[in-house]
Amino acid sequence: PHITEAVYHLYFAARDGAESIHLSSWPVYNASLIDDSAEDIGEKAIAIIAAVRRQKAENDLSLNAPVKQLVIECSEEDQHRLATVFDDIKATCKAEEIVFGEGEVETGIKEVKVRVVF
Repeated sequence: PHITEAVYHLYFAARDGAESIHLSSWPVYNASLIDDSAEDIGEKAIAIIAAVRRQKAENDLSLNAPVKQLVIECSEEDQHRLATVFDDIKATCKAEEIVFGEGEVETGIKEVKVRVVF
């Protein structure tokens, strides 16, 4: 609780005007901030990362083991949307290259498969 109070005073107290984080008001829900498309592509990225991690575990590789190529099979629409999170997927999976093509491993998301080349 002490560090959160310190961070609150450093960054938010002047704007909020509350004496303590414990006395500040809760954020107000703003429906205009909801982006279903971003949430959908985020869920797909998480599923892809989880599938790569499962493949590493099944092959007795550490999470830091490099992936030479990650092949993602998905719809053309999802290809464009996933391209926006390639850097995050590459960094998390330690993938050198991400391409679209035929996948082998189910991700748990309908119509999204991956193939991992070590």
